[in-house]
Amino acid sequence: MSSVVNLRPISWLLLAIFLISFIFLQIPKKAEAARFITGNNVKVDNDKPLKDDLYISGGSIEVNDPIDGDIVAFGGSIIVNGDVDGDVIIVGGQIDINSRVAGTVRIAGGDILVKGDIKKDLVIASGNLTLTEKSKIGRDLVLGSARSKISSKVGRRIIGGSSSMVIDGTVDGDVVVTANELEIGDNAVITGDVKYTSENKADISSSADIQGKIHSRRPPVGRRTVSRQIASALNFAVSIIWLMVLGTVLLALFPGYAYRVNENLDDSPWKSFIWGILSLILTPIIAGLLIITIIGFPIALIIFFIYLFGIYVTKIYFGHYLGKRILVRLRATGSHWFWSLLLGIVIILVLAKIPILGPIVRVVVVIFGLGAIVLSLYEMFTESRSEDI
Repeated sequence: MSSVVNLRPISWLLLAIFLISFIFLQIPKKAEAARFITGNNVKVDNDKPLKDDLYISGGSIEVNDPIDGDIVAFGGSIIVNGDVDGDVIIVGGQIDINSRVAGTVRIAGGDILVKGDIKKDLVIASGNLTLTEKSKIGRDLVLGSARSKISSKVGRRIIGGSSSMVIDGTVDGDVVVTANELEIGDNAVITGDVKYTSENKADISSSADIQGKIHSRRPPVGRRTVSRQIASALNFAVSIIWLMVLGTVLLALFPGYAYRVNENLDDSPWKSFIWGILSLILTPIIAGLLIITIIGFPIALIIFFIYLFGIYVTKIYFGHYLGKRILVRLRATGSHWFWSLLLGIVIILVLAKIPILGPIVRVVVVIFGLGAIVLSLYEMFTESRSEDI
């Protein structure tokens, strides 16, 4: 009987691997056993090996030094040129891996390019994935991607799913995938079986060397299409990425304000609740009244934009507060604010997907989060006016 891969659990399993990895790695056993770097444009280029685990976040990140440990990175653009003796975990927009990695690589991103030599597994959730002919995967390649081109040498199996997948490299094992479109190119060498689930027949080149058997199967009736399954999983990952990008910017630029919001959620939760209710109700009314007047129309648009932006960032500020409280409970009080933010955002997004509980969580986050945000702004405004007087 042919083996069938259901993409939905694979996609969510990939995400679970990333999230669980981040949660368990966010607390170093010793403060001196890790190096934390945060900034807008970060470049690790000291011309000498870093003998620590590296935790790094920023808008643009480039790691050129060899790392004698693990790398955990989050940012918009991330390039790894230095060899890594441990594992690599990265979440970002554009990610390039150009070096040797002795351990396992786990990546979630928009566009991923791999040219390096990965000694163990490569686990990927992405929009676009390119593995060049120069890249090597020592063990398994596990992927969930919208579009993927695999020209690398894979030491064991390829497992996963993609809307559009091209395999044009060497695979020393089975290929077990789900795809809308599967192409096996002229340069492909597959020593095991090819087992694929698709609505369409695979485009297999006559020059491809497939030494095992080819098994094909159509997706079971009533299941969501592959593209929708991938879109659902990637949407979850992208939500985390964008909230973390924006959150990193806000907390890095305005740490004092974030501290004030945390204080209000901690010391004045019901005051934050009241401010949240009033803000949710009164802001649209005020904006609506201003729209009626010609002069007030542009002001109303600005108010409405700020209103929507404020609701969106409630996940960031409430998530930061929630993550910090959890880490305090775990007695990890020395952890960097980045890990509090990540832990809180992941918990909120996961809880928001649970039936019945999800809507309640979203309402609580918006009301208390927005209330603390507005209350903190009001307090800072009144304090600045008092100082002026």
